[in-house]
Amino acid sequence: MKFVLVLIFIILHIHCYSIEPYGINNWYWDNPYINKLFKQAKMKIMRVMVYWPDYEPEENKYNWEAIDITLDSFLKYDFKANLAIYGSPEWARTVPNKVMSYSPDKFAKFVKALLRHCESVAPGYVISVEWNEDPTMAWVNNQPPVFGTDQRDPSLYYAEILKATYQAVKSINPNILVVMDSIWQQAFHHLDELYQLGLKDYFDRINYHYYTEIRKGVELPPTTETVYNFDTSLKYLKYIADKWGDTDKKIWVTEFGWRHSGEKNKSEWLTYVMDVCRKSGYVELVQPYVGSWQEIRWNRMDTISLIYQTWGGFIKPTTAYYSYCSYTDKYSVWDSSDIGTLNPLPPATKDIELINSGFELGNKRGWQGKFSLDSEIKYAGLYSGRVKNDNFISSNFYPVEPGKLYEVTSKIKIESKDSDSAMVTIQIGYITSEGEIWNSPPNYYGIVNTEKYPGGWRSICFPEYTPKDAKEIAIKFILDGKGTFWIDDVAITALDFNISVPVLKVDMKDIDFGVLKGDESRTVQFKIINTGEGKLRGKLTSTNEWLKLEPTSFESNEITVNATVYNQLFSQLRNNISSTTATNDTHYGKIEIITNGGNSSVNVKITTIK
Repeated sequence: MKFVLVLIFIILHIHCYSIEPYGINNWYWDNPYINKLFKQAKMKIMRVMVYWPDYEPEENKYNWEAIDITLDSFLKYDFKANLAIYGSPEWARTVPNKVMSYSPDKFAKFVKALLRHCESVAPGYVISVEWNEDPTMAWVNNQPPVFGTDQRDPSLYYAEILKATYQAVKSINPNILVVMDSIWQQAFHHLDELYQLGLKDYFDRINYHYYTEIRKGVELPPTTETVYNFDTSLKYLKYIADKWGDTDKKIWVTEFGWRHSGEKNKSEWLTYVMDVCRKSGYVELVQPYVGSWQEIRWNRMDTISLIYQTWGGFIKPTTAYYSYCSYTDKYSVWDSSDIGTLNPLPPATKDIELINSGFELGNKRGWQGKFSLDSEIKYAGLYSGRVKNDNFISSNFYPVEPGKLYEVTSKIKIESKDSDSAMVTIQIGYITSEGEIWNSPPNYYGIVNTEKYPGGWRSICFPEYTPKDAKEIAIKFILDGKGTFWIDDVAITALDFNISVPVLKVDMKDIDFGVLKGDESRTVQFKIINTGEGKLRGKLTSTNEWLKLEPTSFESNEITVNATVYNQLFSQLRNNISSTTATNDTHYGKIEIITNGGNSSVNVKITTIK
């Protein structure tokens, strides 16, 4: 008996490590003819929608009927399951009208119960667990000024949910993958925020939902010359992961499709997306939305589907379905020989040279709006820009290259009574042949209280593709509600997807301040220089109370540091200086420099006379 159990466990692990590239989304799995069509198309990994309120309508009271029907079919057709959980029962929420406000522990408990049940019915058939689009969809309520958009900030809800779920899944089976929540449309910043919050090791795959409907009924092709361009979207996700050192993590495209563009376009564009994914070398799985759709009296046909179930029970595969079959026949396996070159949008040739982008001039030059400078609260350098209560700050307009790709980045800190009290919206402005226009980046809704980010500062990042008739560009930050926000280190840079590696160089290794008498003080300057590429950022520290440094943090490629010692401090501190650091009024210290381009230190020496 023990031998049999061990054998089953080994087989289970083999199942969980097998990731094949093709799959599909579907809502129901009990139609044998449709399942056979999926099988013929070489679809292997199926995305199963799990609506938590249906599965656990009351706490600890589970309804497994839907998943049992699904797993029964999967056993027959040898499909593997990617469980996509969405929604939340009201009993699990801390705020009734907020879907994301559920208890991480209660969700983790549900996930454990679900996986235990699945493993008992179909061992090894669940290969992954993910969230649907809850954290990046446009969840809203009727409460101004935030309207529920705080649910989109992972620091407030999703971060703790992700941690608890990762631990829960791995406790059931360490080989079941935890796939991050689905990035809907162009909410790429969400991935960057997960990394900012230190969540790199709490998800095994990056998850993307590619849709191009820019307004009702209007969809763009994957080759569009906008930020919806598919090659560009994939490259930017990979760029973010690489930037954070997560170079080996694969991407799953777990939803994509077109419902308003006709069968011919739907078919051609689906094939294009699969081909780009195969050639990328870092996309592991594609799952179009949706496999089949049943037309009933109150539910018209969803033309995004690959197989139509028409009124009256007729099943009709579409042109897109047959294109899918042809593609999987031709490329049944993806390997390294398939890797090719992607075609993202063309980058700008140079960065936009924003005036006073970090407010280091100590004045308001380059900016408009009702704001002030702050020398106490800043991300780096000497100053930041500060805005309070229903006001804005906007940059000047600057010449821009039309039809080119940029990246917009900044640091932002928001303080408010709570996450419902204030929201900052970003807008990009252009001077074009039609005049001045302003728009927010796609699916980058308001930014709320940032207190849970490291140091209270959240990084902003998104790609921006300039219109063909763009002449000038500007950026604006608008505060709605009661609160205060600070902006620092705003940049609009050419985006070529090259990961630049900074290299730290310090022009002094030792500083001898000489002899100080009485109340004398002395300042010595040294420079920190980036001899590599990209932006150098870091912090300076010293454990010596008599040594003052300015600045103590920076994000620049050349920084002048002022190191100051005060003789008068020694009379106050002399009794606290150990014999190992002070001999005959000669004192030693050290400045530690920690950066993303390496670490260094500067030794300090001073002789004091009373």
